[in-house]
Amino acid sequence: MKKHRMPKDSLVLNKPNQIKALADPLRYRVFELLTMEARTAKQTAEYMGVKPTRLYHHFGVLEKAGLIRKVKTRKVRGTVEKYYEAVAKKVVVDPDVLGKKALPLSSLYAAALQATLEEILDVERAAVDASQEPPVQLVRLKIRTTQTKIQELQSKLEEWVETCQESSSEEGDREYGITVAFYQMAENFSKEERNES
Repeated sequence: MKKHRMPKDSLVLNKPNQIKALADPLRYRVFELLTMEARTAKQTAEYMGVKPTRLYHHFGVLEKAGLIRKVKTRKVRGTVEKYYEAVAKKVVVDPDVLGKKALPLSSLYAAALQATLEEILDVERAAVDASQEPPVQLVRLKIRTTQTKIQELQSKLEEWVETCQESSSEEGDREYGITVAFYQMAENFSKEERNES
């Protein structure tokens, strides 16, 4: 077995099968969990509240796409436990892949948002069961400003996300989810620009 390697900060998705693999909401959640620590399919299933048999295929798809890798094996009572981790903490889509193969990036967005929604609903159910208020902050807004200000805001947002990633530690006693979408509104594109893409 190879020596355990820490995941890279980011991976550029430049193959259609990588994007298709993450376009499934369940696989997207598995990938996210494996960015935090190495886990077996069974451990991942227990954490997600699903049967392990439901995840074996998804682990295979993610591994074949080069998004997760086996980092260690362990014999336990006659069976072999396989531990996997994500190859990177975050993924970035190569725009050329989308242009060449006409892959819908919307499916990747949908998977990320669906995974977020499922986690928030899980939090809400758990909070209701514990007779507590759900600890969820949700903000949705639109802003109108200059391109210079947008670049400044994007830079601050990237710094904040990096700070959040650096704050994550195995010694932590609470786990939080963060989903950020910062995008230009469709109305900003002229009809000609929309037809070109």
